[in-house]
Amino acid sequence: MKLKWIYWVSTGLLAAIALGLLLAFALERRHVSQLEANHSGSLKTMKEIQGIGRLKIHDGKLEEFKRIASQFMQVVRTKDTGTLQYELYFNEDQTECLVLERYRDFQSLLEHQHNVAGLMDALLKTCTVSSEVCATATPELIKALEGSPVRLFRPYQALRPSGPP
Repeated sequence: MKLKWIYWVSTGLLAAIALGLLLAFALERRHVSQLEANHSGSLKTMKEIQGIGRLKIHDGKLEEFKRIASQFMQVVRTKDTGTLQYELYFNEDQTECLVLERYRDFQSLLEHQHNVAGLMDALLKTCTVSSEVCATATPELIKALEGSPVRLFRPYQALRPSGPP
């Protein structure tokens, strides 16, 4: 059983669920603001969108959750073209799942949301979800999150590998 769990974690089987949920809820009520300056100047606008999903699995629903998570991962692997990261992690007793998602850009996020839309109702019968998005607050992203419980976090500081100037 532990080997199966490790396989799920290493293949990121459940991560697809969180961001799909995250964006399926549509984006947060927040006004458009300029990216704030950090201590050394301004942080460049990020095109990538990162998501964190926190899923609390309902009692007796773990196996159904895993089955649906496998379907999410299959969709992500076969249909998503701009998903850069989709990983799921369980806590010790597998009552909670953390989903880490990363998309190339806003269009990639929308594509993912569209691709997993048919699985969302089934997923929500197995768990409760809270989500955060980490991204530049573009007008499109803000509009997409409007009215949703997804919280938007804007870039402040980041360690980036140095490359050619």
